[in-house]
Amino acid sequence: MLEKCEIEMQNLFLQNRILGNRGQIMKLYLVRHGQTDWNKEKRLQGQEDIPLNDFGRHLAKETGIGLRNDRFDLCFSSDLKRALETANLILDEGSSKVPIIMDKRLKEIAFGEWEGKSVARNQMEVPDEFLKFYDDPEHFAGAPGGESFAEVKERTDDFLKWLVGQEEYEDKNILLVTHGVALAT
Repeated sequence: MLEKCEIEMQNLFLQNRILGNRGQIMKLYLVRHGQTDWNKEKRLQGQEDIPLNDFGRHLAKETGIGLRNDRFDLCFSSDLKRALETANLILDEGSSKVPIIMDKRLKEIAFGEWEGKSVARNQMEVPDEFLKFYDDPEHFAGAPGGESFAEVKERTDDFLKWLVGQEEYEDKNILLVTHGVALAT
């Protein structure tokens, strides 16, 4: 119950900051990067710097076409290639140049020693404890040398609190390009 109250208080804080002191609205567009070969092969990417594949580039361009009527003032992206390339491809579909600011707090979860390992059902290369990642993410302790969901949540929360605290962005349309776990936390 306390956790739910804490979340509601955080949401009210964020709503207040997004609306701003002058009633102006910050609009955030949250996008996950396009597909990579490792996504297709069901390999844990984590913070390995894997580029988009052709289908991932296609998805990013299609997303850009879908968003081309939305005017972005700026973009924040993870500094990993797959997110940065997705941001560039989305923004290339628009008519104006938009600054892209890379922020490490938007990175994917670090899978440590498990990065590059298969999680395909028929060739699982990680211990069974990894299944908590899907079944009970709140209690996923992380891989050796990696991060837990709680640690990712802490850094993404830090980014969002910082962002909504920036008065110069109160009335901006902002594209955020990041990763699956960073979006889920």
